[in-house]
Amino acid sequence: TCWKPDEFFKELAAGTGPALFQIEEMTDCSLPMQNLLCRIVRDRYAGDLRLTDPLYILLTGNRTADKSGANRLSTKLGNRMLQLTIEFDQRAWEAWAHSQHVGPDILAFHRWKADTDGTGRSSAIAFDPARTINPTARAWAEMADRIDRRLSPTTYLKALAGAVGLGPATEFVAFQQYWKDLPSLTDLWQHTAELTIPRDLQGQYALALYAASAVTPEVMPAFVQLSGRLTKTLAIPMMLAAQQRCPAIVSTHAYSQWAAQYAHLMF
Repeated sequence: TCWKPDEFFKELAAGTGPALFQIEEMTDCSLPMQNLLCRIVRDRYAGDLRLTDPLYILLTGNRTADKSGANRLSTKLGNRMLQLTIEFDQRAWEAWAHSQHVGPDILAFHRWKADTDGTGRSSAIAFDPARTINPTARAWAEMADRIDRRLSPTTYLKALAGAVGLGPATEFVAFQQYWKDLPSLTDLWQHTAELTIPRDLQGQYALALYAASAVTPEVMPAFVQLSGRLTKTLAIPMMLAAQQRCPAIVSTHAYSQWAAQYAHLMF
């Protein structure tokens, strides 16, 4: 039997220049298909067709232990490549989520959960292959558009629990109660001194991250003023969240004044 490469591989034939060849969900391939990839990965040949050089090959997939339906990785193929395990990075996910307009209350909730358990990673983002419902970063991002926020609280909780699990859903719905009581941006920036500040830490945290999600260089004086009205333990998390949202704020005079005041905590 002779394999006749698909027309696609002719675009990767020798002499066509540097290229990247990526196969998503490679572990969904059957073992015969994986064995077929062995010569491509090691020898850079598709059948008798010599492939271009340099050719960078990236294969992605889940592990069988993840119970995603993936097949076992052929030991022959596995021995012909470098295997890397990709770990979740919350800061990178937050930057992506912000660029995709994921709700600021979702991002604020996970930043709060990261700070409360002291690990730097939200304890409401997790994966257990023994469960069919997991509060993964993907599930949280998708539920932002999938579930109508206008549903009654009881129905919304049930729907959210179906996406991320009952425990994380209950915590998020409780956090949202603080979020819904936050002032308008006009009051936040123009009447900072008159704002009613929540007494409890969770309410202050919601207010801090709400402000950070809408910060600009122009409103930095009000942002710093608000920071001074909140509990001191929120000063650093609040400013770090603002810097991630708008890096340009570090060039403002208000930021310089704030940094001088909190230098003993930052360095």
